[in-house]
Amino acid sequence: MRLTKQKSLVLLTAIMPFFFSGCSTFNYKVEMAPSMRLSSGIYPTYEIDFVGITSTEKPRMAAYSVDEYFTPGNPFRENVEKFTMRFSDATKGPFTLTKDNPIWTKWFDRGVTEVVVISNLPGVWKVKGGVADGRRLSLPVNTDRWPNGRDVGIQVNPSGLVLLSPLLAPGKSKSWW
Repeated sequence: MRLTKQKSLVLLTAIMPFFFSGCSTFNYKVEMAPSMRLSSGIYPTYEIDFVGITSTEKPRMAAYSVDEYFTPGNPFRENVEKFTMRFSDATKGPFTLTKDNPIWTKWFDRGVTEVVVISNLPGVWKVKGGVADGRRLSLPVNTDRWPNGRDVGIQVNPSGLVLLSPLLAPGKSKSWW
């Protein structure tokens, strides 16, 4: 049987989801900046959660207080599908959420469109409503927004989470990269 271009395209379209479901195209690497060292010479203890969210969950997550999210026993945090990194003086990282981690399968099965990176960094954070909280980043999982062949880098510093990787504007072509 001879495959025509049209049949090949239909076949490719049908099998592509199986290649890309269950894994991300990128690793998410988180490193602690040297400036995180406290005056006592040690590094603080904190956690970073990666939470996969759908477009309908986005408003709730954006408005949710980071302090409330990390309150011990918080049912919201306990019930979201997350990947947690634990930083301390003994475990400074860097840590990586790998592109083949099983959490991606759970997220993509639910239709996740973004990953929220959220941390309980120490210090006093005066934030109202959580909208501009430096302890939270919302990152698209759409591969069109990230340049080819690069992993996503995040740095933790005293002012919050900093995206180190370039992020393309929606609709911007990667061809110039």
